[in-house]
Amino acid sequence: MRFVVLVVGIVLGLFMLDEAQGVGTLAAFAGSDDAAVTALLGYAATILTFVGAGLVVPAPRAAGWILAVAAVGGLILGAGTALWTDMYVWGTVDAILALMAFAAWRGRRRRKIRQEADRHPAVT
Repeated sequence: MRFVVLVVGIVLGLFMLDEAQGVGTLAAFAGSDDAAVTALLGYAATILTFVGAGLVVPAPRAAGWILAVAAVGGLILGAGTALWTDMYVWGTVDAILALMAFAAWRGRRRRKIRQEADRHPAVT
Protein backbone atom coordinates (compact mmCIF):
# COMPACT_ATOMS: atom_id res chain seq x y z
CA MET A 1 0.00 0.00 0.00
CA ARG A 2 2.90 2.34 0.69
CA PHE A 3 4.16 2.03 -2.87
CA VAL A 4 0.69 2.74 -4.24
CA VAL A 5 0.60 5.98 -2.25
CA LEU A 6 4.11 6.79 -3.48
CA VAL A 7 3.33 6.29 -7.16
CA VAL A 8 -0.14 7.85 -7.12
CA GLY A 9 1.09 10.80 -5.05
CA ILE A 10 3.94 11.55 -7.43
CA VAL A 11 1.81 11.19 -10.57
CA LEU A 12 -1.00 13.34 -9.21
CA GLY A 13 1.54 15.80 -7.82
CA LEU A 14 2.81 16.27 -11.37
CA PHE A 15 -0.72 17.11 -12.52
CA MET A 16 -1.08 19.55 -9.62
CA LEU A 17 2.23 21.14 -10.55
CA ASP A 18 1.07 21.53 -14.14
CA GLU A 19 -2.12 23.25 -13.02
CA ALA A 20 -0.25 25.49 -10.58
CA GLN A 21 2.07 26.48 -13.41
CA GLY A 22 -0.95 27.34 -15.57
CA VAL A 23 -2.59 29.42 -12.86
CA GLY A 24 0.71 31.20 -12.19
CA THR A 25 1.15 31.99 -15.88
CA LEU A 26 -2.39 33.34 -16.12
CA ALA A 27 -1.77 35.44 -13.01
CA ALA A 28 1.36 36.90 -14.56
CA PHE A 29 -0.41 37.80 -17.80
CA ALA A 30 -3.48 39.20 -16.08
CA GLY A 31 -1.55 41.05 -13.40
CA SER A 32 -3.94 39.71 -10.77
CA ASP A 33 -2.69 39.53 -7.20
CA ASP A 34 -5.49 37.14 -6.22
CA ALA A 35 -4.51 34.70 -8.94
CA ALA A 36 -0.85 34.96 -7.92
CA VAL A 37 -1.73 34.08 -4.31
CA THR A 38 -3.86 31.19 -5.55
CA ALA A 39 -0.93 29.90 -7.64
CA LEU A 40 1.41 30.24 -4.66
CA LEU A 41 -0.93 28.24 -2.44
CA GLY A 42 -1.27 25.66 -5.20
CA TYR A 43 2.51 25.32 -5.32
CA ALA A 44 2.55 24.86 -1.54
CA ALA A 45 -0.09 22.12 -1.72
CA THR A 46 1.87 20.47 -4.53
CA ILE A 47 5.10 20.53 -2.54
CA LEU A 48 3.30 19.03 0.47
CA THR A 49 1.91 16.29 -1.77
CA PHE A 50 5.37 15.46 -3.12
CA VAL A 51 6.92 15.45 0.36
CA GLY A 52 4.12 13.31 1.78
CA ALA A 53 4.35 10.83 -1.10
CA GLY A 54 8.12 10.65 -0.74
CA LEU A 55 7.96 9.99 2.99
CA VAL A 56 5.33 7.27 2.84
CA VAL A 57 7.85 4.43 2.47
CA PRO A 58 10.23 5.27 5.35
CA ALA A 59 7.75 7.12 7.60
CA PRO A 60 4.09 6.47 6.74
CA ARG A 61 2.71 8.21 9.85
CA ALA A 62 4.54 11.47 9.06
CA ALA A 63 3.48 11.16 5.44
CA GLY A 64 -0.14 10.76 6.54
CA TRP A 65 0.00 13.97 8.54
CA ILE A 66 1.67 15.90 5.72
CA LEU A 67 -0.87 14.63 3.20
CA ALA A 68 -3.69 15.54 5.61
CA VAL A 69 -2.38 19.11 5.80
CA ALA A 70 -2.18 19.20 1.99
CA ALA A 71 -5.76 17.90 1.82
CA VAL A 72 -7.09 20.57 4.16
CA GLY A 73 -5.18 23.24 2.25
CA GLY A 74 -6.49 21.97 -1.06
CA LEU A 75 -10.09 21.89 0.15
CA ILE A 76 -9.82 25.39 1.59
CA LEU A 77 -8.19 26.67 -1.60
CA GLY A 78 -10.88 25.01 -3.71
CA ALA A 79 -13.59 26.64 -1.60
CA GLY A 80 -11.91 30.04 -1.50
CA THR A 81 -11.39 30.71 -5.16
CA ALA A 82 -13.42 30.49 -8.33
CA LEU A 83 -10.21 30.45 -10.38
CA TRP A 84 -9.06 26.98 -9.38
CA THR A 85 -11.97 24.76 -8.37
CA ASP A 86 -9.96 21.64 -9.28
CA MET A 87 -8.32 21.96 -5.89
CA TYR A 88 -11.42 20.27 -4.46
CA VAL A 89 -10.42 17.19 -6.43
CA TRP A 90 -6.77 17.41 -5.39
CA GLY A 91 -7.72 18.00 -1.76
CA THR A 92 -9.97 14.94 -1.83
CA VAL A 93 -7.23 12.84 -3.45
CA ASP A 94 -4.75 14.03 -0.81
CA ALA A 95 -7.24 13.05 1.91
CA ILE A 96 -7.56 9.55 0.42
CA LEU A 97 -3.77 9.26 0.17
CA ALA A 98 -3.47 10.38 3.81
CA LEU A 99 -5.91 7.66 4.90
CA MET A 100 -3.96 5.10 2.90
CA ALA A 101 -0.69 6.27 4.51
CA PHE A 102 -2.22 5.95 7.99
CA ALA A 103 -3.47 2.46 7.06
CA ALA A 104 0.04 1.55 5.89
CA TRP A 105 1.49 2.84 9.16
CA ARG A 106 -1.01 0.81 11.16
CA GLY A 107 -0.30 -2.34 9.13
CA ARG A 108 3.43 -1.85 9.58
CA ARG A 109 2.95 -1.41 13.34
CA ARG A 110 0.83 -4.55 13.58
CA ARG A 111 3.41 -6.51 11.64
CA LYS A 112 6.17 -5.38 14.04
CA ILE A 113 4.09 -6.35 17.07
CA ARG A 114 3.35 -9.74 15.54
CA GLN A 115 7.04 -10.34 14.82
CA GLU A 116 7.97 -9.41 18.40
CA ALA A 117 5.32 -11.81 19.71
CA ASP A 118 6.69 -14.59 17.50
CA ARG A 119 10.23 -13.96 18.71
CA HIS A 120 9.34 -13.87 22.38
CA PRO A 121 6.42 -16.24 23.03
CA ALA A 122 4.59 -15.79 26.31
CA VAL A 123 5.54 -18.25 29.04
CA THR A 124 2.54 -19.80 30.78
